[in-house]
Amino acid sequence: MTVDYNLVVMGGTDAARWAAITAARFHARVALVGKQVGWHGPTDTPAALTSLGVDVVEAEGQLIENPKLQVEVQNRVLRAHHYLLALAPSPIPGSFYLDINAADAKAYGSPQSLLVIGDGPTALQFSQRLAKQGHDVTLAARTRLLPREEPDAAILLQAQLEADGVCVLTHTPIPADPAFDQVLLGSRSFPTSHIVWAEDSFSVPSPHIQSLGLAQTPHGLWVDAYLKTSHPRIYACGAMLGGYNLPHIARYEARLAVKNALFFRAHAVDYHPFPWAILTEPALARVGLTTAQAQQQYRQTKVLRQPYPTADATHGQSGFCQLIAGDNDVLVGAHLVGAAAAEMIHFLAHAVQQQLTVQEIADSDFIDTTVSDIMRQTAQEPVRQRDWLERLFYRRRRWTF
Repeated sequence: MTVDYNLVVMGGTDAARWAAITAARFHARVALVGKQVGWHGPTDTPAALTSLGVDVVEAEGQLIENPKLQVEVQNRVLRAHHYLLALAPSPIPGSFYLDINAADAKAYGSPQSLLVIGDGPTALQFSQRLAKQGHDVTLAARTRLLPREEPDAAILLQAQLEADGVCVLTHTPIPADPAFDQVLLGSRSFPTSHIVWAEDSFSVPSPHIQSLGLAQTPHGLWVDAYLKTSHPRIYACGAMLGGYNLPHIARYEARLAVKNALFFRAHAVDYHPFPWAILTEPALARVGLTTAQAQQQYRQTKVLRQPYPTADATHGQSGFCQLIAGDNDVLVGAHLVGAAAAEMIHFLAHAVQQQLTVQEIADSDFIDTTVSDIMRQTAQEPVRQRDWLERLFYRRRRWTF
């Protein structure tokens, strides 16, 4: 079958635009279909994409099999060898609540009283930003904040949010279908026009997924290790997979998905050495495993931690650097909360990728008095080894020459 494009990317997200740019740089013929939201700068504007050869169609299209797989948009039919779904997070349940973009527009002007629903990075970042702008913000989570992360890190960020003026409600049931256009939480009532749905999930299947019968998981769209869906010609990346809705993770997935779609399926996703950060103040950055995950996977684990000040020490909050070692003291995870965490995590991601030991990190050279030196301090020899060495040298001092 003759096709018009090598790849059609569907979505109005940063990941969709990045995928289209990546495909164009490989000199593939690519179309980008979707109402674009959040243009970030001169490199991904419609003019910039068009100059690269991307056929930009700023309208919602439908991916169907009729009988061949194709995209129908604006009375056009687009056919390609492969298709890449990079859609935005699913709409809020039943469209009762505001999404992030609508809430952003509403937040301009006089202070508002807003309820933000969510427990992930999007909810935390958005709540803190609204509070710093002077709004009365309540953040409600079904369980605790950041349930996938180290509990100590989540508690520290919750304390910082509360210090910034955010009222945090954990273990709170959230009705998907509110009665009388309002939600009652404790003694407070919030109209749905002031409720923001900020879950990092793709709980509502899009028309593309429903019409094509693509396989799903409890958290989002199912893909294999190469980001291919259950349809052999459709790939997917970004928030619709059910993970954190963070731009740098979506761009990483988009880059691999494009390579696999255009060439051979040889680029498997590996999140283990991939660093990411939640850009709250202070930031939380992580690479590799949590303590609980490491204890499940390795016979021996070692957790080393050092405190250091956060970017905002006015409320007495202290961040930390935590290193997690598995068998043979190889670094398998790292967590940073505090100043420059998002920048420092890249060194620790390289250490995880290269399977460096804690001792090798301790032997690394950092400029004295810099924040990054906390990584060397954290990796210093643990107490058990220090006690053994102290006994050794005590005995050596008592030898007679």
